[in-house]
Amino acid sequence: EILFASIVREGGYMDVNPRELAMGYSALIDGLHLALLVTPRELKKESAKKIGRDFLRRAFPNHI
Repeated sequence: EILFASIVREGGYMDVNPRELAMGYSALIDGLHLALLVTPRELKKESAKKIGRDFLRRAFPNHI
């Protein structure tokens, strides 16, 4: 949350709640991790990384 708050301030992302964003990102990562363990044939590690990066890129388009 602290890192996201820092990026929000630095980037002037006024419509972004860093706490909610951090919780959403954490939930996404947890879900991806679970999917990698439960269904490794359906989700590969590189795809999971791409999904995580895409989330951050959409949240912080001027930083990622």
